[in-house]
Amino acid sequence: MCAQQIGRPLPESQWLGKARGKPASRTLRLGDYFGELSLLDRTPRSATVFATSELHVVKLPRQTFLELTQDPEIALKMLRTLGSQIRRLEARSAHNARHHLAKHDHIE
Repeated sequence: MCAQQIGRPLPESQWLGKARGKPASRTLRLGDYFGELSLLDRTPRSATVFATSELHVVKLPRQTFLELTQDPEIALKMLRTLGSQIRRLEARSAHNARHHLAKHDHIE
């Protein structure tokens, strides 16, 4: 499933991306999307999205999603977004590793 918020959100409208059992990993805003990895690699979703206020979503069938990715502009935007997410996760992982090592007196 791939969904996207559409229309005019309420003033405080936001989505929270929440990995299973973990704190929110990102906040989604108007025009953002989620679920694309499951559509690309046919694996179960890796996160759950919680709405903190009213929102509208569009569910895209896999075939429609794949057709949309044939548009170079859409594909490039998706690649940039995925790249940003990877960089953010790598930075968080490195920070957590340094914190863990420092906690165990392996580094200063």
